Amino acid sequence: MTPRPTPPASAAGSESQQRVDTLLTRLNSFKKAPAGLVTLWQSVNGAGENSTAKIFLDEGGFPAWFAYILTKKAAESNGHFDGKAAQCKLIADLEEEPVGSRKLLASQLAAAIPSQVREKIDRLQERKINPLNDGVSQGLSKKRKTDDNARSSDRYDQYQHVLVNASLDQAVTLFPLDLVDSILRYPDPKNEGGFVAAISMSFPAQREGTIECQMALEITENYVAHFAQELFLNRVETKDGLRYLRSGRAKTIPNPKLTLTGCGHGIIPSIFGKMASRGIETSPKYRNEAKQRRDITDAVSMVISASAYEGATIFLDLGLWEGTLIKRELYI
Repeated sequence: MTPRPTPPASAAGSESQQRVDTLLTRLNSFKKAPAGLVTLWQSVNGAGENSTAKIFLDEGGFPAWFAYILTKKAAESNGHFDGKAAQCKLIADLEEEPVGSRKLLASQLAAAIPSQVREKIDRLQERKINPLNDGVSQGLSKKRKTDDNARSSDRYDQYQHVLVNASLDQAVTLFPLDLVDSILRYPDPKNEGGFVAAISMSFPAQREGTIECQMALEITENYVAHFAQELFLNRVETKDGLRYLRSGRAKTIPNPKLTLTGCGHGIIPSIFGKMASRGIETSPKYRNEAKQRRDITDAVSMVISASAYEGATIFLDLGLWEGTLIKRELYI
């Protein structure tokens, strides 16, 4: 039986927005560069791809990385202040989360940074960081130039590879109704009283490896068990506010999150619709698996939490051309 749709969720009430707000707390009030900023910057450039700091830098640029660093330093400090517990929990949770979940948070954070705060960060970067780079990373400090008549500029971060706040009207036409009903809604920052779909897309600046384009869809909590079963044949149960995977008598409990992969080819068109399905089928990961005669794919994955009160995020790897076409539909 199809779960009942959840009413549009307010941005303040969603888990992802709370996490973004936690990271913005220190950033919005910073007065000067923290001690050791240059050393931290130099170390992150040599960090591994799974490093949280590196992920925030790659996905959200210097501003998102700076917000993460400020929050991490505050969480690790000896002082006591309001909100420290939330910051400590977030920093600890991030180290246990899948890379895709951290990438999504970094892109959401970058899009949420207020313009006046971003200007302060740009000045800090130009003064403290850019002189160290000898031209290697100068492009990171340059803002995306836009026309005064450009629509929804908040949908793009300044590095032009992450898009957020998809058109709800376009999502309704692009995806099957069951999927559309499951997607979180956020208040539209450009249209008072309107809503946008909680869908983001990222296009890596350097398309190396198996990802050319990735879409993330934030799903309401009452659809998590439905999609876990439909996409991955995993039985999800809840008890006393705790979500876990059931396999026979054994239970697998996310700690704090886990990633489901291995989606059957046959279910993809009915869940995601024709256009997204074509995008998945043309992704490097899917094509490589098809060459190996595999009938399941890791190009579709879902990150779920142990809390039954939190939603999930479905990630779709897409081919570059098809992903670009979908971008044009969702971010008009």
